[in-house]
Amino acid sequence: MISPDLLKDGVVRAIDFRLDSAVLISDSGKSVDIRAIIEELNIFEDLFSPCITGNLIVTDSNNLINKLPITGFEYLSLEFTKPSQKRTFNKLFRVYKMSDRKQNTDQNEFYMLHFCSEESILNESIRVSKIYTDKSIDAIVSQLAHQYLKISSQKLPDTAVTPTTGTYTIAIPNWRPFYAINWLSRMAISSHYTGASFVFFENRDGFQFVPIEALAQQDPIQQLWNAKQRLGSETDRTTSDLQSASQTILEYNVNGTFDMLRNISSGMFAGTLITVDPLRQRIATIPRSLDEIFPHTKHLNTNPLVSDGDTRRKLPITKEIQSLYRVYPTTLGHNQLTYAQTNLHPNQVEQWLLQRNMYLSGIHTNRMTLSIPGNVGLTVGNTVDVKFPAIISQTKTREFDQLYSGKYLITALRHSINKLEHLSYLEISKDSSAVKYPTSLNADQTLTKLKTL
Repeated sequence: MISPDLLKDGVVRAIDFRLDSAVLISDSGKSVDIRAIIEELNIFEDLFSPCITGNLIVTDSNNLINKLPITGFEYLSLEFTKPSQKRTFNKLFRVYKMSDRKQNTDQNEFYMLHFCSEESILNESIRVSKIYTDKSIDAIVSQLAHQYLKISSQKLPDTAVTPTTGTYTIAIPNWRPFYAINWLSRMAISSHYTGASFVFFENRDGFQFVPIEALAQQDPIQQLWNAKQRLGSETDRTTSDLQSASQTILEYNVNGTFDMLRNISSGMFAGTLITVDPLRQRIATIPRSLDEIFPHTKHLNTNPLVSDGDTRRKLPITKEIQSLYRVYPTTLGHNQLTYAQTNLHPNQVEQWLLQRNMYLSGIHTNRMTLSIPGNVGLTVGNTVDVKFPAIISQTKTREFDQLYSGKYLITALRHSINKLEHLSYLEISKDSSAVKYPTSLNADQTLTKLKTL
């Protein structure tokens, strides 16, 4: 952190920041500014987690634990910014845990405080037992969020809840609200997106209930370049070229690429749904293929992560429908039965179970973690355009890694702040490729011979 006077019109280095507020507030209303004693601050956002969490390490020489006191009923007000980006992270958290308390000297000790959104505390405190009749999934989610978790309309406005199709009669049997919302998410279908990819999460801007397909359609909020690709040498973190430095990937790690065994068994390429209609005593077998689903769903890039080559069974992998089986009851057509109750609604399992499996398996296929100079402008749910260099001998022009460069979705984010710098660690994922996989040479005699071995 640097002097606020130096940050009136901007920053000196890309890793600089301004910590405007870090106030610990006791249950009695007593407050303490702890900015001077924070050694490290971490804030976590996750696309597949309902709330923001974080932790901070403090060095305490004033017996704050007893003077405030710190008992697990405190609030933490945090605000930090980077004036050059004109964005601010500003949020009130609940402190829920203390750990790693160690004495440093006779007059000094370290400890870590863990904090989370207030909604996490409420979620652990209550359960929902209720029947919702003739309600859409988005309406039920909104009621759970507003009525039980007390999420305000500012944190979860109507515009942050994507409308879903169909109506349901659903009994929630003594579940925690977030568990119920996550369970409902898997059945949610949008009229504009067919991938059944709804998620409920909190980011810097508040809560959202939205399909990943809608997030994938956003334009990249920023372009990120590998350090060597952008500058031709290792990046100097103190560079005065702030625009260049803020778009530079300092380090990256490939967490996952293709795993054919996992992709096949998870149903990413193909699968079979067996539906059981207990009322009419019918069983139906419904195959699903990535070739069938991919063109009708929205993705980060243009091409699927699959080759069109045949196996020795003379079938492409997308036609191996026995790779995944799921059995689920169906109520398809029950609303049209004249002898049944009028409040029976189709559960639409034929439209979401395997489709969701395929989409989420794809989004977890290519995952990377990268660090960049702290960026308050980025949040989970944004997309970024990432350029990675091809690992080749030095040439006059730099070449990109065509398979792994492209548009990515930020699925997790950590802001890491200490006394010297602010870094952002991004977990990014993509379910498709900017380039098409090579066409299989099925007619090649050598390849044909190999497939008979």
